[in-house]
Amino acid sequence: MPMSKYLLFLILLFSFTGKAQQPVVVKTPGLKNSDNQNPANARLIVFDEQEPFVNGYARVLQNNKFTFINKTGNIIAPFEYDGARNFSNRLAAVNKNDKWGFINESGKVIIPIAYEIVFDFTESVTAAFVKKKWWLITAKGDLLKPLDITVFNGFKNGIAKISKDGRAGTMNTKGEIVFGKEQESNTQNNLIAAKKNNNQTNTAITVCPDNIDFEYGSFFNWKCFLGQVDSVGNTNVITVNPSVPTNNRHTLYSRVLPSPIDAYGLFPINPPDGSNFALRLGNTRIGAQAERVRYSIRVPVNDSNFSIKYDYAVVFEDPGHTIWTQPRFTVKVFDSAANAYVDCASFEYISVSNLPGFARSTVDTGVIYKPW
Repeated sequence: MPMSKYLLFLILLFSFTGKAQQPVVVKTPGLKNSDNQNPANARLIVFDEQEPFVNGYARVLQNNKFTFINKTGNIIAPFEYDGARNFSNRLAAVNKNDKWGFINESGKVIIPIAYEIVFDFTESVTAAFVKKKWWLITAKGDLLKPLDITVFNGFKNGIAKISKDGRAGTMNTKGEIVFGKEQESNTQNNLIAAKKNNNQTNTAITVCPDNIDFEYGSFFNWKCFLGQVDSVGNTNVITVNPSVPTNNRHTLYSRVLPSPIDAYGLFPINPPDGSNFALRLGNTRIGAQAERVRYSIRVPVNDSNFSIKYDYAVVFEDPGHTIWTQPRFTVKVFDSAANAYVDCASFEYISVSNLPGFARSTVDTGVIYKPW
């Protein structure tokens, strides 16, 4: 096995945006307005977090579940959603069990919560992704037509940028597609560059340590950790403890064709060097979670040419918190013989606006990402 196949990461780290709010008096559903004006009939609810009002509604959080309140103080739906996006054209995208759908301003589910990716309704139609296929859907939840495209980037002024197998084009709200002259997308350029780098690698050095690239399809020889993130003063503090590999915290993806795409960055999840497995740390849930994995390598004695290559992608929310409470992704290489970290092989990304090398998601503008 070539030395170029080593450690592959697909990282998803998220936290919820918003600030703690004062208690909110919420009207009791089912009572007349005159009854609700009686303080004895009002309920005092303290939300864990509340965001500013957008298009008449504010996203609120309680016990790690989302819903919305309107400007009169009414909760429009139960606290049951793992994720939610602000209202657009009177519909809000909501997430439950890693699937997306839409609710209306009364809290009723209008479009089933069954899609892997959904774009907000900036027009009367939008696109949704399920089972490796894009669909053009209406605000009533009708499936207008399947779309023969690889990536959809959302409508703006009635036109959406799309791509198919590396060919860039545009699509109108009727699903009519026109391809331009650009033949290669950034994704394909990345794949070509990765292949070129692999071909230049000296494969005669040695074989990979057992399962460092997850080729066993398991966490054999890897150590996993789970924990929490907190802030002490102006310092970010991550505390983790050893754990078994945990579903939806340490997740292995096997290579499949065509490649699935990341729900926010819309880049292929398959590793760019052709390896059969990739590791995802974290998930899209909130709650200040932290995950870590570790692998110990015994470098051959007197081997001055020993090297490690790893590919990674990073996707996390940009909630606009203070820098010491923002999501982050850290890689460290520790030399046990020297009892020190190897600086040139260690780095940290902290989720901040305009982070070099990162782009803002067209699916959810509160998310930034760095593809493979």
